[in-house]
Formats: sequence, C-alpha cells, structure tokens
Amino acid sequence: MEKLLTAEELSKILRVEVHTIHVWTHSKRIPYLKAGHLLRFRWSDIEAWMQGKTTAKIAAQYKEEKPKAETKVKTGRRKKSHGQGSYIKAIVKGTIAEVIG
Repeated sequence: MEKLLTAEELSKILRVEVHTIHVWTHSKRIPYLKAGHLLRFRWSDIEAWMQGKTTAKIAAQYKEEKPKAETKVKTGRRKKSHGQGSYIKAIVKGTIAEVIG
C-alpha cells in the first residue's frame, strides 16, 4: 500500500505554504483523501495532477476563476464607432480649408 502524505509533508515537497494546500483542497483543485477531519494525499495522485498541469491549462483555469466585473450602469450615450473620429476630423479640416482657401 502506498504511503499517504500529510498536508505538511506535501507542502514541503511542493515548496508551498501549508495554507496553500488547504486552499487547494477546499476549492477541489488538488486530489486528496479525507478520513474524518484528516487530509491525506497519495503521491501517485499528486504526480498525475502535476502532469496534467500545463501553462495553457493553468492560464485557462485562472481566467475561469476571475470574478466578473460589476455591471456598469448605462448613461444613455452612444458608443463611437471605430474610425468615426478621424472621419469627422477630415470633414472639419476640409471645411476649414474651403472657408480659408
């Protein structure tokens, strides 16, 4: 039978705080076993979990976990379309040139 690790032992191996291990288990981000109030970890499960963690997967996970921005109150103003400002500037510039020139 495979030896089970405690949160303290796992935190030393992974070089993270024990609190981080507890946060990960609470949010079900890391595989664990629970017997009553005792947390234990199988090293084979942790290795498999780490193998599945790639930069792209981690980035996607954090994007999903970001809290959504609060809904903004609409002020009734219309948004400018892209390029509208430069079009208006060209008309004003042409009109000024006609008046002056």
